Amino acid sequence: MVIALVNYAFQVCYTFSLFLLAPSVMSLLSQTQVLFGVVFAILFFHDERAFVLRPAFLTGLLCAVIGVAIVVVGSRTFDGQKLTLGILVVLTSAACWALLGSLLRKWVPDVPPLLSICAVFSIVTPLFMVTYAFAHHGVPIPDASAGKWLMLTISGLIAIGLGHSLFYRSIGVLGVSVSTSIGLLTPLFASLISCLAFGDALSAMQLAGAAALLGGCFLIVRTRFKIATTS
Repeated sequence: MVIALVNYAFQVCYTFSLFLLAPSVMSLLSQTQVLFGVVFAILFFHDERAFVLRPAFLTGLLCAVIGVAIVVVGSRTFDGQKLTLGILVVLTSAACWALLGSLLRKWVPDVPPLLSICAVFSIVTPLFMVTYAFAHHGVPIPDASAGKWLMLTISGLIAIGLGHSLFYRSIGVLGVSVSTSIGLLTPLFASLISCLAFGDALSAMQLAGAAALLGGCFLIVRTRFKIATTS
């Protein structure tokens, strides 16, 4: 129930932040989940405590964060808008996502990922419906075409079903700090998908940021597995 409530808070804040911030700004701020992930890893897990304080990890994290900033700032859609309520909402979302991973590893490490996600969303989905009914004074059905409903369904299956399942699984394999650190790749993938879907071209600055981002994530993962094989 607690894990489901944290997931609910994450999803609600994440979705609302998309309506409060420019996508580029939101994408950048959401990567603070890595910093929250490191904090929770230090607080909850002794085996990750020593790892996240190693110079190689901190160097990789710094490179990855710099890469994220370059990828986002290099986007043509970055408009420097003032961030007000959106900052608090997206930071809350990032903290909830990192806390979600920590609680999964701490409380249900031996539960299969698919079972975990089924249990969590069996609780979360009714909460979403109640929230929607409360906000709209009922459950009005949006007037959308069949194609849009199909895209929403496919998006839910991929992003929520597959994405969450793989994240739940990665926590047991990589730990919280590495799993959240790899999430730094999100702005890069968003830029690449935007190129394919909308014809946007990656700028030279974004390519440089992508290189720093990939290099930082590689260093983080390499350090983690190097420790695992020598311990």
